[in-house]
Amino acid sequence: MAQKIDPKCLKAIIHQGRALQNLQRFDEAIKSFQRVQSIDKKQTKLVEGYVKEAKRLQEIHEKEKQTVLLESSGDVTTMKIKEIISKLRKEEISYACLSDILDELKNLIDKDIHKTIFRTNGGFRMLAENPAIKRLLKKDKCHSDTESKVLVRILNLLSKVCLETEENTKELLQPSIFSYLSNFISSNFTLDVRIATSCLVQIISQLEEGRNFLLQNGENECILHELLSLLTSNDEAATIAAGVITNLALFSGLSEESSKKICTKFVTFIKTIMEVFSSMDKGQLPSASVLLLVSQSITTVTNLARDPSVRTVLAVDSELWKFSARLIASYENHLGDENIEKLMFSLLGLLMNLSMVEKCTELEICQEINDACCRLLSCNSSTIVERSAGLLNHLLTSCSDLVQHNITQKNYINFLNIIKGQNEPAKRLLMKCIALCSSLEPAMANDVIQNKALNSLLKMLISDNDTVVGNSALTIGNLATDKNFSEKLASTNVVQDLLRIATNDDYKHAVKHNAAIAIGKLATSDPRHLERLRDLHGLEILHQVLKETQA
Repeated sequence: MAQKIDPKCLKAIIHQGRALQNLQRFDEAIKSFQRVQSIDKKQTKLVEGYVKEAKRLQEIHEKEKQTVLLESSGDVTTMKIKEIISKLRKEEISYACLSDILDELKNLIDKDIHKTIFRTNGGFRMLAENPAIKRLLKKDKCHSDTESKVLVRILNLLSKVCLETEENTKELLQPSIFSYLSNFISSNFTLDVRIATSCLVQIISQLEEGRNFLLQNGENECILHELLSLLTSNDEAATIAAGVITNLALFSGLSEESSKKICTKFVTFIKTIMEVFSSMDKGQLPSASVLLLVSQSITTVTNLARDPSVRTVLAVDSELWKFSARLIASYENHLGDENIEKLMFSLLGLLMNLSMVEKCTELEICQEINDACCRLLSCNSSTIVERSAGLLNHLLTSCSDLVQHNITQKNYINFLNIIKGQNEPAKRLLMKCIALCSSLEPAMANDVIQNKALNSLLKMLISDNDTVVGNSALTIGNLATDKNFSEKLASTNVVQDLLRIATNDDYKHAVKHNAAIAIGKLATSDPRHLERLRDLHGLEILHQVLKETQA
C-alpha cells in the first residue's frame, strides 16, 4: 500500500525486501534493497548490510538444499556422517570407543557441505544428549589421559565444523558452552586441552557476535586471564592465545580494566621480545611461529590503542619507541622473508597509531624511526612503503625539528622518488612531507628539477584528493621564488591548473588560497607566468580569491 502511494518510500521497499527474503526469494530481495540505494545514495551503508545478510542466508539455503540432494541420493559419506551423529546422540559409549568415533567423524568432514550436514542432522546436540560427553563436559578436571584425549577430540571436532562456517559457529553461542570453555581453558586441565579450547575460542572470536558472546558474559575476565597466562607457554599455545586476544581487542565494548590488563601484559611482552630480537646476530632470524606471535601481539596493542586514553599512555613509552627503532634497523634488510614483512607491517601500524599523539617521544628516537622509514621507502613491498609514508606524515606534521632534520639529511629526495612512482597511497601521504620541507628549504627546488620530479609534482595538482592538491599548490608556491624552478614551469599549464583550483568552490578555502598564492609568486618570479595569467583574464579573479580566502 505504501509503495502505491509513494513508489520511493524507502521503508516500504526495505519491508518488501525482507518479506521476499523470508520467502527465500533472495535475488528479488537483493534487487529491492539495491533500489533503496538508487533512490538515496546516503543509504549505501544500510543497503550493503541488508544485501550482505541476504547473500549469507541465500548461501545457507543453497547448502541446505544440496544437503537434501546428497541425502536423497544415498551419498556414502553423507550417510556415514548421519549414522555416526545418530549414534553419538543416542548411545552410551565408553571413552575408549568415543575417542575413535570422534576421530572417524572428524576425518569424514572434509568439505563445507559436510559441515552443513553436521549441523542440520543435530551434530551439536550430542553435547547435551550423549551421556558420556555430558559427564565429561561437566568435569572440573580430567582424571585420566583417556578423558583428556576424548575432550581434545570433542574440541577439535567442533573447531573443524565451525571453521569459516558462520552458521555453525553461532550454534556455540550459548551460556552452557561459555561455561565449558572458561573451564577447559583453565590451568586445571592439560596443555593439550587448553590449546584445543583456545583454537575453538579463536574461531568464535572471529565473528562480531562471537566477540560479544565472549566478552559480555559475566565470566569473561576468567577467559582473558587464562589466555594471557598462555602467552608464557609454548609457541603453539602462545600464538593461538595471542590470536584470540587480537580478535577480542577489536570489541568496542571491552572494559577499560580489561584493555589496560591486556595492554600491560602485551606491551611488556613485546618490549622484551624486541630487545631479544634486536640483540640477535645479524642474519639470524627468529622462528616463524615466534615472529607470528609477536606480530599478533603488536596488532593487539594497535587495536587497543584506538582508545585515545590507551594511545596517550603508550605514545610516551620511550622504551617502546626505542626498541621499535632497533627492531626496524635489525630487520629492514630481511623484508624478503614473509614473516619479517608481517612483523614490520604490524610494527609500523602501531607506531602510526601512537604518532597521532603530539610530542609522542624524544626527538633523537623520532629521528631514528624517521631515518629507518626513509630507507624503507625504497623496499619492494608496497604495503611497507605505504605504512612508512604514513608514519613519516604523522611525525613531520607534529615536529618542525624533524622537518629540518629531513632537509639537512636530504631525505626529501626519497619522498620525491615516491611521487614519481605508482604507489598512490604513499604519494598522497608524502606530498604533505614534501610541502613541509619546501616551506623551510626553497633551495629544494633544484633537487626537484635534478631528480626529474617536476612533472610528477604538477600531476598532483589534478589529484581527486583535496589535501594532495592543496599540498602540491603549497609546494609550488614555496619553490616559485627559485628562478630556475619558475623558468622550468613557464612552458607548462601550471598557471591554468592553479587558477582552476583557486576558482573552484568545491575546494576548501585553504586549498584555493594555496593555489592563489602560488600563482602570485610565479607571476612575480617570471614575467611569462604573469602574461599567461593576463591571457586567462585571471588577475581580477585572483585578487577576488585572495580577498575571500583571507577573510
